Amino acid sequence: MIVAQPLRKGDYASATNEDFAKDTEAALNYLRSRKEINTRKIGIIGHSCGGTIAFDIAAKDSNISFIISLARSCRAR
Repeated sequence: MIVAQPLRKGDYASATNEDFAKDTEAALNYLRSRKEINTRKIGIIGHSCGGTIAFDIAAKDSNISFIISLARSCRAR
């Protein structure tokens, strides 16, 4: 198991879900670039807002194999 967590260069305190989603997408792209990674077995695990981000990314990316969502937060619509 490889866990990729990109280093943020921005201000964490002012980061939005969109910022975290971009970081997650960058991590996914990095994993996909590695020859030792089976790209058909890449998934996302997220807690709270991370759970929401996991669903948002997987809805746009059909190559996500699985999601593990822990205490997904809700959005008011």
